[in-house]
Amino acid sequence: MFMNFSFSSNPEEKRKQKETLARQYAANPTPSELRLFNALHQRGHYFQFQAIVLGYIPDFYFPTQSAVVEVDGSAHRSAVRQEYDDKRDEAFRNHGYRVLRVTNYDVSKRLQHTIRSVELFVYGQTRQAIKPSKSEFKAMLEEARQRRQNKP
Repeated sequence: MFMNFSFSSNPEEKRKQKETLARQYAANPTPSELRLFNALHQRGHYFQFQAIVLGYIPDFYFPTQSAVVEVDGSAHRSAVRQEYDDKRDEAFRNHGYRVLRVTNYDVSKRLQHTIRSVELFVYGQTRQAIKPSKSEFKAMLEEARQRRQNKP
């Protein structure tokens, strides 16, 4: 979802505004976002949906893999939106995150292919995800932080 918001200049107010916006996005997903969410969730993948990352709100965030997946609809074809998307993608990449964009069409018409693409992008292989234990998850998060800090 893309809207031209005017956020407060006060950092604390701005953070609260973004948290509210993220909650609204999560509570009102697009049909394609919801379909991909359900498919990935059913396969046991761990991700955060509409979470704030670097001040942006990506559709799917895989914190243990430093990966972001965006579901793009027709609004993403406009020049203004493409410029904004490029800026976001660059910010993510500059901080060690990888970004994959899939289209609404792919999710609605080629769901299995899209799931395989997401799995290959996020994990390097297609697999049935297994939810890690709490200690494994903390170790994976720390490893991801280290990878981002040590990026070339």
